[in-house]
Amino acid sequence: MYENSMEKSLWQEVMATAGVLILAIVVGMFVMNRQKATVMEPLEVHHHAGFQIYENNVLEDFSRLEYMENAPCKPGTTEPEEHTDETVDMHNGVGDVVHVHHADMTWRNVIEYLQERGGLSAHFGDPRFGVPLTGFVNNEEVADILSYPIKSYDSVVMVYGNLGADYMSKLKKAVTVGHIQEAEAQKENCGL
Repeated sequence: MYENSMEKSLWQEVMATAGVLILAIVVGMFVMNRQKATVMEPLEVHHHAGFQIYENNVLEDFSRLEYMENAPCKPGTTEPEEHTDETVDMHNGVGDVVHVHHADMTWRNVIEYLQERGGLSAHFGDPRFGVPLTGFVNNEEVADILSYPIKSYDSVVMVYGNLGADYMSKLKKAVTVGHIQEAEAQKENCGL
């Protein structure tokens, strides 16, 4: 089959190189598929946090129907059919407790949810408009509230506009853990 040992050695080298290349391609495809699976599927969670938003020193009311998740009911029941793709939402007319459905959600996600439903101006929290946004988490001021992660049972107060000398009275009225737990205990109604 081989005319000389040099030809045989060259053939072995070609086959070894081809084997290494095939192995590298297979390993690369395996690694790429594993990375895709972890990037594509967000981690689902379900926890709750309380919040209040003051705009121009007025406490906003988000308990109206337009701010609630309105999932369709299973036929003949008050059970929601399937959960929507919302990352955050609100239920049962409780407008100061947010339900978080995916990991890594921040308070910006809540603001966007409310803006999509007409609850806040499109420029809310946008520093280009020169209106200060001050945020407190569990009565402690945080530098960038919109980038702050939503954590279970946190109580957030946001003040859009001048903070004012009476901001401590706002913090005293913040959503309590007890209120969050009451909202959490309610069954998530559909159609409401």
